[in-house]
Amino acid sequence: MYKIFFLIIFLFIYPINLFANIIEVELYHDESYPPYAYVNENNESSDIYVDLLKIVDEKLEDYTFKFVPISWSEGIKKLESGEILALFPPYFRPDERPWVDYSIFLMEEGLVAVINRNFTELPIEPWPQSFKNKTIGVNKGFNFPVIREFQDRNIYEVVDVIDNLDGVRKLRDGVIDVYVNDILAILFTEWQMRARNEELPHSRIVMVLAKEMAFLAISKNNDSEYVDDLISKLSQILFDMRFDGKIDDVTIDYFLNNR
Repeated sequence: MYKIFFLIIFLFIYPINLFANIIEVELYHDESYPPYAYVNENNESSDIYVDLLKIVDEKLEDYTFKFVPISWSEGIKKLESGEILALFPPYFRPDERPWVDYSIFLMEEGLVAVINRNFTELPIEPWPQSFKNKTIGVNKGFNFPVIREFQDRNIYEVVDVIDNLDGVRKLRDGVIDVYVNDILAILFTEWQMRARNEELPHSRIVMVLAKEMAFLAISKNNDSEYVDDLISKLSQILFDMRFDGKIDDVTIDYFLNNR
């Protein structure tokens, strides 16, 4: 009788106590930044950074992730206020955002300038003189120092676009002269448009402007007690995955599965 009693205790009560210690962490992400972070046709969080962090989630013993899409500009505001704990994938901006802690970087993105050959001639001068008096489109909430620096000198005009698709469409329609974004984000958006038989711009990458590292950002204004432990364990997993080549595998697998 006692053996049965203790067996019941072990099988039912012990697992409940074990899993009760696992903390659910909401990771907010840009809702419209394919192929890195997106909401797919099934209204699920998807794309490269989500796939990467799902693997991290499987390796974390004390935490589990819940992915929550949000507009980028709204996500930045809520991260600053401390209303949310974590957001990805912001770039490293310690002076501009002193209220953010960072994980080890997720991936490196390549920032490029793209023109539509139907409306804009190939640049013959170096940056930024080549784009003097041009209109440059940048995703709303994105802040690229290489762009904003010369905007303040009135060399060109910078306008916000809603997301990748809006930026490529505005480039196609001649609303903007130049679109600046990550190279994979632009190419993947054009691939999606082609799959829908949507008209494309006569685009040409004319300059590589910068390399940007994307991170999981943690708000210093959020009072969650487990933050330091989470960042430490998550960063170690990312470091090990990078050393083993597993992060590159995530990107390769994504494009093989989305051809």
